Amino acid sequence: MHGGEIFRWGRFCLLMVVIVGSGWDSVYQVRGGSLVLPLEWQTPRVMVANSTRGFPSRLQLYQRNSSPLWRLQMWLGRWVGRGSADLRHDVVLSELHGGITVVGEYYVTAKFGGQTIRVQIDTGSSTTAVPLKECTTCRTGDLRYSMVDSDSGVARRVPCDSDMCDAHTCTNTNCGKCSGKGQCCAVDSHRDCGFRLAYGDGSGARGAIHVDVVELTPGVGTECLFGGILYDSADFERSTVDGIMGLGYPRLGCVPTCITPIFDSYVEKKLVEKDMFTICIEETSGALILGPYDSSLGDSPVQWTEEATFSGNVRTYYDVDLGGGIEIGGERVDLPNFRHGIVDSGTTLIIMSENAFRTLVDYLKANHCEIPDLCIEPTWFSPASCVKISDHEMSLLPVFTFSVGSVKVDLGPYDYMIKYTSKGEEFRCVGIETDSAVGSVEVILGNVFMMSHVIVHDREQHRIGIQKRDRPCLSVGHKTGDSNASNPSSPEFCSMHSSCTACAGEPKHCSYNHVTHQCIERGNHSSFALYPYCVGSLCVCTIDAALGATPKGVVIVSGVLLLLLILIPLIRCCRRKRRNSYSLTSEYEEDEEWNNMIHS
Repeated sequence: MHGGEIFRWGRFCLLMVVIVGSGWDSVYQVRGGSLVLPLEWQTPRVMVANSTRGFPSRLQLYQRNSSPLWRLQMWLGRWVGRGSADLRHDVVLSELHGGITVVGEYYVTAKFGGQTIRVQIDTGSSTTAVPLKECTTCRTGDLRYSMVDSDSGVARRVPCDSDMCDAHTCTNTNCGKCSGKGQCCAVDSHRDCGFRLAYGDGSGARGAIHVDVVELTPGVGTECLFGGILYDSADFERSTVDGIMGLGYPRLGCVPTCITPIFDSYVEKKLVEKDMFTICIEETSGALILGPYDSSLGDSPVQWTEEATFSGNVRTYYDVDLGGGIEIGGERVDLPNFRHGIVDSGTTLIIMSENAFRTLVDYLKANHCEIPDLCIEPTWFSPASCVKISDHEMSLLPVFTFSVGSVKVDLGPYDYMIKYTSKGEEFRCVGIETDSAVGSVEVILGNVFMMSHVIVHDREQHRIGIQKRDRPCLSVGHKTGDSNASNPSSPEFCSMHSSCTACAGEPKHCSYNHVTHQCIERGNHSSFALYPYCVGSLCVCTIDAALGATPKGVVIVSGVLLLLLILIPLIRCCRRKRRNSYSLTSEYEEDEEWNNMIHS
């Protein structure tokens, strides 16, 4: 069975990187033979049925009663062995443009034949597919590819009867027509070699295979195979990106013709020094490093573990052996269905089976009832559940230690409890979701797992490196105390400030771009500008993050602020004039009365 025909978690597990518009050539760096691509963040999509991608569409928000009488009832209930169901909770629709501040999705804008297109980077698949200009079902307003507009001179479609279109791959479900050699011809264009993507959540896309030059950095590109989408389902892309680019092993790229992944083409053409890439993500940014990694993002060394081989000698996903359990507060707890895991850079949460999560919660209730309201029914420690909790109460939660092969990885409470705001109130949400249909993959380690660590995929030696992150992702190549990185006149100085807030803190040297979400040298950008560049206190970072930093949202907010800046002085001026006018009128009226009295 081909990789495109099986149920693939890679569709849901997407890491995304950014290269945007006119600022494209200013955001890439080449250090030590590696390509460093800044990652851009956007709020996660709503999770749909049969998908592990995104954030749950409905949340349980738990409000705890703080009255002394209620607390006494809680204590008595526990003492006699009975919980209480008085912990109030509300079911609400998750407004994802609001307060999900520590997990999300990341994307890259690459150039296909010189045409800028945003593609999700998927470590759980290997196919690259982008919408064609001729596509009638693709999302309105997306960026599209056209052979006619290509500037490479090599753009072409792969003919169905050519050697590049794999023989004996044609099936009635995937193809529009079978050639004499059993090659798969496209449904919407029988002369061309076809592809079809089908995912577990019911979404998919199909079209024809193309060849053109793909650039991931300015001036660094090569001829690559990719799918041109002629038809896609309504929910194939529910976010603001256009297509998808896989970073998985090549075996996953057979859909049904095996398409060489773009990263593999870069390795084959020696555009990167080593078959290795590193992923570092943080709250609203990150970095994708193609090639060697110098361990500069952490004070401790990278710890290596061999990739697991649950699929025999055929490598597909980035498999890890989780050993059948975790440590909770230093004590080993065996969990069912907890051995075969994959590290997926785009899955928002940690995904495990319902049985594994139930065992984890049972252990917490039996050993950690000092945590307020954890042991009552219904407990707030549940999937898609959020609770108002103090920093002191957070500190009572135990550390979860995952055994990823031979590497121990600690996740503290602030790692697995996600910050979320609703109606101005801050909650912490359990960053674990359950799914009973995970299939052969029992656990998915997503962004919640990765956020505080650097993940290195050494594909030459089939091993995964994990390092505790101590510095911003874009400071890669610079240890603490590096004079070049800390020098404000250095080109790297501003790029190290990966968030809007950090960039705004350096108004003398840096400016923030609301469109590309990059911190760059200030140059000639005005101190009074609001959009697209802003400087210092004029950067509306809180609203920028709340709106997902969309250009439209920032334009609206910036326009409102600018209007207020103009209207407020005018209103004050008018009020002052009215007060002066009233004062003069009153004095005049008093004088008239005096004159009348004198002359009467």
